[in-house]
Amino acid sequence: MDKSFFDNRFSLGLTYFNEQLEDEINGFFFDVATFTATSINETGKSRRKGLELTGRALLSNELSLSGNYTYLNANQPDGFGGKEREVRRPKHTGNININYDFLNQRANLNLNLNYNGKQGDVFFEPPFFAREIVPLDSFTLVNISASYKFSEMLRIYGRVENLLDENYEEVFGFQGTGLGVFAGVKMNFKP
Repeated sequence: MDKSFFDNRFSLGLTYFNEQLEDEINGFFFDVATFTATSINETGKSRRKGLELTGRALLSNELSLSGNYTYLNANQPDGFGGKEREVRRPKHTGNININYDFLNQRANLNLNLNYNGKQGDVFFEPPFFAREIVPLDSFTLVNISASYKFSEMLRIYGRVENLLDENYEEVFGFQGTGLGVFAGVKMNFKP
């Protein structure tokens, strides 16, 4: 459901989703007979349901604000006839984006905030490699970018990802990307 207001300068959207998955692939199966890891199809059904709220506001001809929030309830079979929360599926995620075009739209600044809520992941602890669900903390990433268009042929840009050098993991044991700074030139040789 989407609704616009004030000559399409403001819009809101609400989406409900409810999904069911059968024969889900489990890539974390450890075969104790062969001491190897393999993939299997799970019995039972996984469910993902939730709500997503989106919004956009054109605050002026140069400045816009947009964002979204998702609530997700994701469960999978636990192997014992019950259900457990799916791994790497945070219950809460969100995004806010502020975009500013100026100098007759030759220059642009963009600020983006991404929130990823708490979630779990799977860990197989040595020496017996018993399956364990481990928590991953929530995190917020701040990204900023800028560009300037000199002509139809030449544009320079720069961006900073993870501006606050947030320490985070999306997969247990794998550190997320730290502060990154990028710059470049885009050239268009078409007349």
